Amino acid sequence: MVKYTEILLDPSKFEFRIVAIYRKINKLLSYIKENGIKDNKECFLEFLSSKYYKTIPEVDISAKLYAKLFTQTSQIKPGDAMDLNHISSIFPYCSILLTDRKMYDHIKELELDNKYNALVFCLREYESLVEILNLY
Repeated sequence: MVKYTEILLDPSKFEFRIVAIYRKINKLLSYIKENGIKDNKECFLEFLSSKYYKTIPEVDISAKLYAKLFTQTSQIKPGDAMDLNHISSIFPYCSILLTDRKMYDHIKELELDNKYNALVFCLREYESLVEILNLY
């Protein structure tokens, strides 16, 4: 089992997603300690399985897109995880997103564009994107 201190000392040894998860957990635990909330594993696990955690936009988008990637018939490419992490982080705060065809298709199939009220374009639709940008 990997210890958090090992990741902090040399994050380059670990996959980006693992480092990101450990940092988020550490921030959450710090918040719990600073605000006088019981610091125990049960409380933390209860939060992770709550509706509140599942409605965090980054968690919602990430979970749905990872599920889509893992259940698709085509091969997962090395850049897919990084694309997914970037999209999950910024999509809830964007009006317009430009992405590759694969992620565009996944976002459309999952109707994430409707849920987060954003316009999504793939590179092949650059002319439509330029038209929309000219309206701003």
